Amino acid sequence: MKKFLSLLAVAAFALALSACTPKEKHLASGAAIGVAAGTAGALVLDQSPLAGAALGGVAGTAGGYLYDQHRREEKREEAREKRHREHRQHRYHRR
Repeated sequence: MKKFLSLLAVAAFALALSACTPKEKHLASGAAIGVAAGTAGALVLDQSPLAGAALGGVAGTAGGYLYDQHRREEKREEAREKRHREHRQHRYHRR
């Protein structure tokens, strides 16, 4: 029964992510990874798993936000470079 509920939770999480924007996906996946890591860390250190999950979730969400900002900046830079290349090609062909 535990396996079934775990699989059901994973399936529900995956289905929910499919309807999210890229930013929401980054935040949610960061939070999920953080919760799992925080819980595991707390169990290894013989601390409260709930507190570990909460702290890990907050840290994971922050990590997801930073990753999202990084990806957005990369995409902006790629678009700038593409416009620059197109502009240079256009100038070259006009001569």
